[in-house]
Amino acid sequence: MALLYHTSLITADVARAAAFYDKVLAPLGAQRLADELPLLVAYGMPGEEASFFIQSPDHMPFLDGTSTNAHFAFKAKTPEEVVAFYEAAMAAGAESVLEAKVHDEIHPTYFGTVIRDLDGHMPECFVIVEAAS
Repeated sequence: MALLYHTSLITADVARAAAFYDKVLAPLGAQRLADELPLLVAYGMPGEEASFFIQSPDHMPFLDGTSTNAHFAFKAKTPEEVVAFYEAAMAAGAESVLEAKVHDEIHPTYFGTVIRDLDGHMPECFVIVEAAS
């Protein structure tokens, strides 16, 4: 069983954020599993429950406004998926924080990227690879 059931980002413009995440999550095989614009969209893998939500403050008023500076990680299956995530994010207007590559400073088997999305959040996408010999 996974520790977290879902993660939610609260944004003033759900449609804009959803258009961004449609592009960056597609290389990982994720898709919109719920679409209740302008209140929320939810993503997950086909055949699974949604685990990543983007919601309006009108939908989640107890959270007191929009969220900023969140950090969360998406797990990829291959380095190519990580690169595709990064390239899709750059094309969609994200800012690069960590380029998609092996980052020995983190760990010799960590192939990942971190970007800053349109709302200032810093999603990460990574895969564990075999250590270079």
